[in-house]
Amino acid sequence: MDWGQVGTIVGLLGACLVALLLVLIARREAESVRRRATEDVASIKDEARSKLSDADRRERRLSERELALAQDRDDLDAMERRVRERAEELAAVERTAARAVDAAERAAARTVADAERAAATKLVEARLAARARGRQRSRRGRGARGAAQPADRAGDP
Repeated sequence: MDWGQVGTIVGLLGACLVALLLVLIARREAESVRRRATEDVASIKDEARSKLSDADRRERRLSERELALAQDRDDLDAMERRVRERAEELAAVERTAARAVDAAERAAARTVADAERAAATKLVEARLAARARGRQRSRRGRGARGAAQPADRAGDP
């Protein structure tokens, strides 16, 4: 073998050594990239799990709020029905009270009219009784005085 061939072989061996070193460096870099990618994937997975957990919590809270809202609506509807029923009952009571007041006013008016008639009747009766007593007194007085006072008889009603 000649020195040219040995040089070629040594050059080829050196090139193989450089290639081997480049492959080792590339493997290290690839391993580093793989490790960073694995860490990034793990971080992304953790973040995705966290966001999924947060979304699940929010969905549960939203479901709870929707249920609470539905319950509140049902309660509101029930209260609205009760208020309507009470308003109707109140209106019926007011109508009944108004009828009772009207009836009481009519009865009071009849009672007042009856009382006025009775009072007027008693007044007339009292006046008539007073006149009758007055006539009886005047007749008695005439009888005691006798015929001496004829002028009193002329003025007697």
